[in-house]
Amino acid sequence: MLALILVPLLWLLVQRMERDRNARLLEETGATVSVGLNGKRIVGVEFHDTTIDSATAQLLLQHPAIHRLAFTDCRIEAGIPEMLTRLPQLATLELKRLEVAVPGELAQLFKTVPLSAITLNECPADTLPAEINSERLRTIRIEQFRGEPEGLIRRTARLPGLRSLRYSGTPLPLALCQSVCRDHPELDFEVNSQDIAELKPLRDSRIYVTLDDRFEVVGLYVNRRSAPIPNDAVAQLSTLRQVTLVAIDVDADMLETLLGLENLQSLNMAGSKLTDGELKQLATLPRLRHLNLNGVTTTTREAIRLPSLPRLRALHASSPAITNESVAGSEFPSLEELSTGPWIPTHEVRRLLTSGTVRNLSMFNQHLDNDLLNALAASGHLQSLLLWNCTVDQEPLGEILFPDSLETLRLAGTDVSPAALEALRSSRPQLQIVVY
Repeated sequence: MLALILVPLLWLLVQRMERDRNARLLEETGATVSVGLNGKRIVGVEFHDTTIDSATAQLLLQHPAIHRLAFTDCRIEAGIPEMLTRLPQLATLELKRLEVAVPGELAQLFKTVPLSAITLNECPADTLPAEINSERLRTIRIEQFRGEPEGLIRRTARLPGLRSLRYSGTPLPLALCQSVCRDHPELDFEVNSQDIAELKPLRDSRIYVTLDDRFEVVGLYVNRRSAPIPNDAVAQLSTLRQVTLVAIDVDADMLETLLGLENLQSLNMAGSKLTDGELKQLATLPRLRHLNLNGVTTTTREAIRLPSLPRLRALHASSPAITNESVAGSEFPSLEELSTGPWIPTHEVRRLLTSGTVRNLSMFNQHLDNDLLNALAASGHLQSLLLWNCTVDQEPLGEILFPDSLETLRLAGTDVSPAALEALRSSRPQLQIVVY
């Protein structure tokens, strides 16, 4: 009876000792070993700066649960790729600066093994063959490819079943990236802007762009440290919808570039310097919907006069250069989002609210008198209100007749007592109140 218990236990002990010995032998080759969740099986092995010979391959074959192999700065001797095809669960192969004694043997591995993920980093051009077993292939990552990458990208994108293709290295033509997205909409194709040939001059000038999922340039970010926009890159900006200029002195060249962006919808000029005439010209952009003038200054230090903008939906106008004179008489009948500072008097804020379209209002360092509070109460579309360092005539706050449409009230630096907040929460239990 005792033997029936001890023999299986001894057998399990022998098996564990054998696994530990094999893992130790692998680690003695310089490999990093990963084990499964149960801690019993080796499922991943990484090699660095070593030669993979037949003895090492034999050690790998003693662990049939291996599904991930990674080789960095390694040399693969003849016959080894064929031995690796015998790993029944091999699914992920990562190769970085790999030297293969017989390159054709590695091609045979790709043709034979149904891998699910492949990573090639600084590998020769012939590493990935034209014919690949793509039965389970879902992800390919190509980094710093040694060779002409265009043919490889086109060929790889056509692999059936592939879901993700990541590329970095030699810049690709923008047209190629756009055609891959157009011809293979099911493929998640990722390329950073610095790896697109036509956009590299912008990146080198510290001008940052945003691309949409079709590789159209839709966003541009320029700050004081950026160089002027290169003339040869302007043609790539025709699809721009959003431009951010942070602390920029707008000059004639910049103005000419901006006025040529007929698809521009959002212009953020926070902290920049421009003239009244330049702003009037920018206001003529036919699709402009969002305008951020927070912190802008003028070359003359005079107030900026805002023209009427019937299509404008968002206006951020907290700046000493934007005063009562700036907005008096200007009409914004489509305005949905408004932020103002102390330089615009409350009667002008009330007038801007009378359009009945403002949904989001942010007020900075302003005093809310009873007339403005009444205007807020009558604003039937207001959904979000931010009061930053503001003072309020009415106390307690819970007695203010905020509009029923209001969903969120945010208070920052606004002196409101805990009792007033509690009274407001009691009177408006559905209102979300956030205090910073």
